[in-house]
Amino acid sequence: MVLRIMIKANHQYLAYQLLVAWLGGQLEVGHGSGAHSPNSRPADILVPNWMVGKPAAFDLTVVSLLNSNTLNEAGATGGSAARKAEARKHNANYHKCRELGWFCIPLAVEIYGCWGEEAQSSVSRLAARLALQLLCSKLKAITSIYQRLNLMYLVITLYVIKGFLSLLDGASTVDKARLLAISAPQAHAWLRAQPSPKLGLDLLPNEVQALVKWWLGLPVFTDADACPHCSQTLDIHGHHALICHAGGDVVTRHNRLRDSFADFCCRACLAPELERGCGLISTKDRTRPADVLVPNWSLSRSAAFDLKVINPLNSNFVLGASMTSGYTAELGEKNKHSKNDIPCTERGWVCVPLVVEVFGGWGNEAQEALSRVAKKLAIRTSRFWPEVLASMYCHLGITLMRQNARALLGRRSTSEVDNCLV
Repeated sequence: MVLRIMIKANHQYLAYQLLVAWLGGQLEVGHGSGAHSPNSRPADILVPNWMVGKPAAFDLTVVSLLNSNTLNEAGATGGSAARKAEARKHNANYHKCRELGWFCIPLAVEIYGCWGEEAQSSVSRLAARLALQLLCSKLKAITSIYQRLNLMYLVITLYVIKGFLSLLDGASTVDKARLLAISAPQAHAWLRAQPSPKLGLDLLPNEVQALVKWWLGLPVFTDADACPHCSQTLDIHGHHALICHAGGDVVTRHNRLRDSFADFCCRACLAPELERGCGLISTKDRTRPADVLVPNWSLSRSAAFDLKVINPLNSNFVLGASMTSGYTAELGEKNKHSKNDIPCTERGWVCVPLVVEVFGGWGNEAQEALSRVAKKLAIRTSRFWPEVLASMYCHLGITLMRQNARALLGRRSTSEVDNCLV
């Protein structure tokens, strides 16, 4: 049902873009025409004069990577499931389109937003025409189309999730906490990011598979084996893997997020310093209240940003997290204040906790701080502030999810690795 809604929304949007580009376009064309498969409909969108005077029949399909038929395909190489979906559409529609004198162009997109090769080529051609009509660059037109399509996936998915919440009176406490966590502000930012290896906005196919299973509450591991780092029992949903301090995954995740935030501060010319505060007041005090120290943050006082990743499915928080969205992040901010307010005051600093839930939702104080950094960075780069803020959330979200995926994948059993399972 969700896939049908997403397909219909994308049909309407693509038809709208074709109309804006003065290419025309009709929806659902070809039903009952020709000798092949009288009930088939080879054209979700029919565009006249697409190439050498012939119309193009666009047939859109959304591929789920969790389907048993596509799971192994998706794990081979990036976009392989979309490419095979394009091949299947060609086999189904080629002869009928040839009888009608149409080009057969499948538009295949994987559920997490990776488009097939023919779809990318068609969007590029569409963007060239759209750029001429709107007097903008082709790159900007392409970016606008992809961003709008990905945003549609996101909005529809979140509405479905929120609809499920009202129907899950009998759901477990853990499931309720997970659903509230993934609907928190900016928890979905990693899904909105445009894949770009050069910008560090890419995930490997097996990382995506692990994340999607964990995100949806599906079993990540086939068996509840012992954790290879601490020998505790692994739960099949991967909750232990994300809080296990053995193996260094928790520390690495913290440091990667800290470095990403410091990089944004540096680009905004805020002169950040890392890991400040150890032993400044007392030689016995070994705490560091500032993961990132930014001078002149408020009323000439420096801001001590202390980052923490917290898991709402932890047994200590899961009850509250199942009733209130953002409960765990708010609790984490209070704990950081009770721990760091006095040391920061002694040093003349302002304590600013940056708390993010493991599913990607940020605390209120973190959102305010990121918004302020984004405004300063927007001024330095002559870009719109909302665009910069969205880019920051995408980078931080991908960084968080990449480390989550590596923590999950690093605890697979030998048999799962041999069978290419996540």
